[in-house]
Amino acid sequence: MRPPKKEILIIDDEVDFRLLLAEVFVEQGYFVSTARNGEEAIRHIKNTGKIPDLITVDVSMPVQDGYKFREEILKIYPHAPLIMISGSLPEATHDLNGVRAYLTKPLNKIELLSVLETHNAFIHQ
Repeated sequence: MRPPKKEILIIDDEVDFRLLLAEVFVEQGYFVSTARNGEEAIRHIKNTGKIPDLITVDVSMPVQDGYKFREEILKIYPHAPLIMISGSLPEATHDLNGVRAYLTKPLNKIELLSVLETHNAFIHQ
């Protein structure tokens, strides 16, 4: 029997970027879910009743940004596997507690796969 596919949740308000990430992850054999903002992602996680194996979250989004989402999800799942993605480096004033990696846009496929490989241990628990 084949083990179930691991799930990656992509949270980003940019449709094209969500599609790009989803394509890369699906090519690697993952099941992909998407959300347009943190509130939509929290609803998705509550509706499914489980935390995805990996969550990529954009920092700047309307409704609920990546930092607020991180704060909310870590209250529910303290060990949520988060990778934050932004168009810039994090400001020193932002807490990155609970973040496994912080990537800057534009991403390229090699960089993204490198992060998946580096974090393979927590993705395939």
